[in-house]
Formats: sequence, C-alpha cells, structure tokens
Amino acid sequence: MILYIMRISRSFFTATTRLGLILLICGLSLLTRRVVVNAQSALDSPAIVAKASPAVVLIKGQTGDGSVLGSGLIVSPDGKIATNLHVIRNLKTAGVQLPSGEIFDAVSVLAFDERKDLAIIKIAGFDLPTIELANSNGVKTGERVVAIGSPLGLQGTVTSGVISAIRDDPFGSGSKVIQTDASVN
Repeated sequence: MILYIMRISRSFFTATTRLGLILLICGLSLLTRRVVVNAQSALDSPAIVAKASPAVVLIKGQTGDGSVLGSGLIVSPDGKIATNLHVIRNLKTAGVQLPSGEIFDAVSVLAFDERKDLAIIKIAGFDLPTIELANSNGVKTGERVVAIGSPLGLQGTVTSGVISAIRDDPFGSGSKVIQTDASVN
C-alpha cells in the first residue's frame, strides 16, 4: 500500500510513502510529495485518490518459493518506480501492471536501501504518470492519511486514517518513522 498524508486545512497536501507495510510504520526519509492546489480549495480524499492512483502500480513476480505481489509508485516519467525491497528481493521474474492495464514484463533494479526496506526499480516506459518526491519534515501527528495500493493483488484499494505518531525508528535505522492507523488491507 502507499500512504499519502494530506493537509486538509491548507491549500496543499503532503504525501509520504512507504509501500507494502504490514506494521503500519512508515518511513519519513525518501518518498514524499507536496502539491500546490488552487488556494480556494483543499484536496479531499477522492481528489487525492484520483490524482495519485494513476501512478500506483502492481508488482508481480516469482521467487523459488512462489508468487509475490506488491505495490509501487512511479516517481519519474521514464519508468522509475519506488517500492519496498522485500517486494522485489529474490525475484527470479518480475512484471509491473499500471492501473490502465498496461503490463511491463521487464524490470531492472536501480538502487535499494536495506535498512529502510526501499528499492527503486525501472520499467521501459515513457511519459508515465508520476508522484513527485518532496520533503516530509512538516508532517504532523493528527493529519489525515490515505493509503492506496494492491494488497494481495487487489489494485486500487484505498483506506484512510490519521497519523498516530512520529518517532524514532524502533528498529534502529537512525531515521524517523510515521505511525498511522490507516489499515493496509
């Protein structure tokens, strides 16, 4: 799942992502977005889902132990996708399906961070819908969140909640994490 943190009280939202989490603890470090919106209106959940969903992908693959399904988000129009390292680790074959139904059967790994469970993969796309990266330092406890993803391959699943806490990573990575009550189901 992809977690979006939205600021309703101002004319922008911040989206922080950490994909495919079961523990509902989300990394603050890398994948965030700030979008400037018309000053007269704030984005609500349906507007955020409509804006972000085209860039949320389903990752499918095979390991020696069976099938793997996960979520990712397109971060550049040339096909760079952010996902969790645990989604792509040990894959023997991999593919990416866009919400439009378009399928890419070839995936390459560009970078990964073991401690933060993040990976950047690439598909051979161009002019793809994206989610822009930004800074998450201004995120606050109590802000509304929307999670979008493909749990168990169910593309386009959306849940919402609030940020429960911002704290040091309990696993000792040295970074901050966001805890939320948005279900990842």
